[in-house]
Amino acid sequence: MEIERLRSSQAQSERQLESREKCHRQRIKCLEEQIATLRDQLSREIRNRQNFLNRTACADEEIKNLHTILTDSLTT
Repeated sequence: MEIERLRSSQAQSERQLESREKCHRQRIKCLEEQIATLRDQLSREIRNRQNFLNRTACADEEIKNLHTILTDSLTT
């Protein structure tokens, strides 16, 4: 009787452990998916900011050129 009780207890402990391991694996998978999503978002944000900086630099250069042209025009 005691051996059967111990076997039952061991089987129950093994099921609990398997259940916990399954939960941990699911949590890890969820976290890995979140990391992938965040990396994608960060990549897009970096590209968007770089594009903005490039456009801003071009606009700044155009303003400088217009300023030079206007200054030259006013001096003549």
